[in-house]
Amino acid sequence: MASHLNSNMDWEYTIPMINDAREKRGAKVWGEVYPYAAGSTIASADMLTEAGMAQMGITYSDVANLDGTRWDKAMYEDVCKNDPGRAIVIYNNPPEAIAKWLTQPGVVVVSDGMAIQDEKLNYYPWDSPYEGKSVHPRSAGTRAKVLRMVREEKIMPLMEAISKMSYLHAKYFDELGGIPHFKTKGRMQEGMDADIVVFNPDKVTDNSSYEPGKGALPSTGIPYVLVNGVVVVKDSVVQKVFPGKPIRFPVMEKGRLDQISTEPRTFDPNQS
Repeated sequence: MASHLNSNMDWEYTIPMINDAREKRGAKVWGEVYPYAAGSTIASADMLTEAGMAQMGITYSDVANLDGTRWDKAMYEDVCKNDPGRAIVIYNNPPEAIAKWLTQPGVVVVSDGMAIQDEKLNYYPWDSPYEGKSVHPRSAGTRAKVLRMVREEKIMPLMEAISKMSYLHAKYFDELGGIPHFKTKGRMQEGMDADIVVFNPDKVTDNSSYEPGKGALPSTGIPYVLVNGVVVVKDSVVQKVFPGKPIRFPVMEKGRLDQISTEPRTFDPNQS
């Protein structure tokens, strides 16, 4: 799976290339995107070296702390030296392009969310209040934002958007990823796993934003969520139940990663 293709400056080239590799050459590959113009990572990421930023076509001021403060060269040098693990936001694509990459065929929608931490880099407990958290809004608002854009901007049919957030995930993980557990997921059919989201298409809305303290605000218009047939959100209130089950391959004498060759591939110009 090629991750968050919209984080690349050349997504208009990359997404069709991924699709052609899968559809025309049978490669077991697919891509994913999320509905935000800015990405998020930590300050020590390779893309934030001066050479990396030049390659991406961004500069210091395109990077911001979670409190909204934009970088300059002095802040870049200070953070990289003294706080390389700091979470930051990178504004690397124009907002008007969001609908274009979301509607590209073959890609699925993901959140690429990051676990929320306090100033001491400790993780918050699962039932911590949503307010007052500064983090990339994709962690809380991704799916609702897509559904809102479908309603307000008519970027694609509703069922296509739903498939990009459910069925296509299951299809690709099963057929391309070789994980048979996904045969019973992503489908509203008898005998399938009862993982169900109930939402109001006329009201579903994302509320999280880049503003300090508003990154984790939950979406509204999603009153019920079921996991494995158990209600985990009831009347828009998260319940204290944990019915999810991990998906794992059976224990093998030799691990799957140990069977993968790390020898570089060679190109034979005489073969098509």
